[in-house]
Amino acid sequence: MGEKDNPLRLSGWVQFYHHVRDVDRAKRWYADVIGMEPSHEAEHGGVKLAFLRISDSRPNVEFALVQSDKENPKTHAVLDFRVDDLEAARARIAAKGVEVSDIRRVTETRRDVELIDPDGVPVLLHERVEVGAAEAKPRPADKEREPV
Repeated sequence: MGEKDNPLRLSGWVQFYHHVRDVDRAKRWYADVIGMEPSHEAEHGGVKLAFLRISDSRPNVEFALVQSDKENPKTHAVLDFRVDDLEAARARIAAKGVEVSDIRRVTETRRDVELIDPDGVPVLLHERVEVGAAEAKPRPADKEREPV
C-alpha cells in the first residue's frame, strides 16, 4: 500500500512517553548525561510532563517524561540511541560519575554500552561499525535508510 492509498497518513511527528517518578530529576539526567535538549514543559490533568529533543536534525522527534507512579516494564523497555562516536560518548558519561558498561561488540556492525536511568530503566547507546573491521571503525551514518 503506497502512501497515497494509506488512509492513516502519519505526519512524521513522534513522541516517546517515559513514566518517571521525578520529572525534574529525569529531565536533568537526560539533558546532562545523554545530551538531550529540554524543549518545553506542560501539565495535563495535574500530571507534569517535560519534553526533550532527541536530535537537532530531527526536531519532530521528542522524548516526553511523564510524572507517574506507573513503572515502565524494566524487563522489556529499553531506550536505545545511536551515537556517532561511542568511545567519546562513554567517556563523557563516565566523567559525570554515571556507571556505564564497557563497550561491547554485539554484532559485526554494532557496538554498544549500557547504563541505567534514575528510574532503573536500561539505556543503550550504540554505533554502527564497518563489517569485518579489526578495530571497530564507526560507519558513516546512513540517515536515509536507518531510523534514529
